[in-house]
Formats: sequence, structure tokens, C-alpha cells
Amino acid sequence: MKALLGKRVFEADVLTPKGLDDRTEGKLALQRAHEIAAEAWNADFCRFVTGGSTQSLHTAMAAVARPGDTILIAASAHKAERTYALATGLDAVIVPVQIDEGWDIEHGVEPRALSAVLAAHPTAKAFIVVSPTYYGVTSDIAALATVCHDHGIPLIVDAAWGGAFAFCEGLPDDPLTKGRISPSTARTRRWGRSHRGR
Repeated sequence: MKALLGKRVFEADVLTPKGLDDRTEGKLALQRAHEIAAEAWNADFCRFVTGGSTQSLHTAMAAVARPGDTILIAASAHKAERTYALATGLDAVIVPVQIDEGWDIEHGVEPRALSAVLAAHPTAKAFIVVSPTYYGVTSDIAALATVCHDHGIPLIVDAAWGGAFAFCEGLPDDPLTKGRISPSTARTRRWGRSHRGR
């Protein structure tokens, strides 16, 4: 790996207790990193996890549903969401995704498909969608958010494969900007991107 990537990549991988901060977090390095990440992704706040996106999704699911509740999960979602639902007694209802027959890959969830499933399961507590998918396909997050919010439920987006979206205008919009961004925030984001040369 050193021959392939070079030594500097590994020198830059510094853990918090190994020079960035002390064990009491007196320099607030981790706290500052949380603030920077939240600003970058236009979030109210950010916390890093040690268990990857799976841990984050399980936490979100636990926050919105309890055993016996119904939760909607896109057919393209990671198996971790389905196994969590099974292990915790949630009723997982699968929302179909578009299938590209030519390429034999799954695309995103259509808002009308979500509406149909919600009509059949009006007591659902939330909807989980992966966007972008493993194939790089994004759903219309703004439209899905509207459908969810019209039914009074949260939309949980597994955007683990789209972490770079917030940093390049050539990529799709970050899901956090859909369904809740205000015009003043949008202006601030545009200015910030051009000001930083993005």
C-alpha cells in the first residue's frame, strides 16, 4: 500500500489521542471536526460513529420505531436495515425500486411507488432509502421527502455512498439540502462554494 499510495497518506492518518488532542480532549479537536463536518454537509449537527453507516442507521431506526411498529425500507437498502428490523421486532415493509432491465441494476424509488405503499400502510413510522445506490443512482429525494412529510413521517436517507456530493457542483445535490433548506441558506451555500473556489 505504501508503494501504491505513498508514505504521506499514512502520515496524515493521525488519531485524536496520537497528537491532535490529549485524552481529556482539551484542544477540542473532535468537537471542531464535528462542527466542520456539519457545516460541510449543511446539517444542524454531526457526530462521527465507529460502526460505519450501519450503526447510524440502526440508531435512526431505534429513534423512530419500536417493536411492532411498521417501517418502510427501499428494496435496494442494505441488508443491515432488514436484519435490524427482524432482530428488534419491527414490521419491515419493502418499497419497490425501479429496475433497469437493460443493465440489470436497481435504480431509485419513485415517489408514486412510495405513495402507494404508504396508502397500504398508513401507520408506518418512517421510510428508509439508499441514495445514491451502490450503482451511483440517486432518487428524487425532494419528492420523496414531500411524500413522507405529507404523511407526517421522517425520511431517512442512507447517503453513505454520496459523502462527496456536498463538495462538487458537478455531482447531485446532498440529500440534506432536499425538503428542508431555506432560500437564505441556499444563497449562503452558493456564495460559500464560489468563495472557496468550488
